[in-house]
Amino acid sequence: MTSSPPDDARPLVGSPRRRTLLSVWLAAHVIVVGLWLIPAKVTPGLHKLLGPYMRTLHIRQSWAMFGNPGTPDYFLVTEGLDAQGEVVWGLADDVPDGHIRTRWDPLRKARRRLSKKSPERADAWMQWACRQAPPQVVGVRMVRVNQTYPSLDEYQQGAMGAQSETRKELRSLQCP
Repeated sequence: MTSSPPDDARPLVGSPRRRTLLSVWLAAHVIVVGLWLIPAKVTPGLHKLLGPYMRTLHIRQSWAMFGNPGTPDYFLVTEGLDAQGEVVWGLADDVPDGHIRTRWDPLRKARRRLSKKSPERADAWMQWACRQAPPQVVGVRMVRVNQTYPSLDEYQQGAMGAQSETRKELRSLQCP
């Protein structure tokens, strides 16, 4: 009477030939992925050769994700004004401290849409801001703040934070 070995004693790939093929494929795969991680600037021909394999497995990565952060960024600030025109209140919790944002904020998305893509909805936003404002606020204004960040070369040399900032008033509203 022969008994079969327990399940944990059986190899995942049955025959020695299959184990050899799996080992060769696994070693080749690790080498291909390692070569793919070399930037395309260093080995442009290699990326053309390995591209179809990486696309087939859906594991392509690109060094472009570390691209130049030197692009302008903008965000919306809603400021509450008192009778003298001084800013006494504001909805600016998404204003960065000069560093690139790393989290997604749905309210920030709404503000960006209001400032660039959907200015017709800004009046409803301003009326909502009037209702949220403390009693001393007599008017609100929307300001778009544009910031530019250092280029990748400047960043590598130690430049941090926003290089320049411009403010543009988009609209204002007197609170009832």
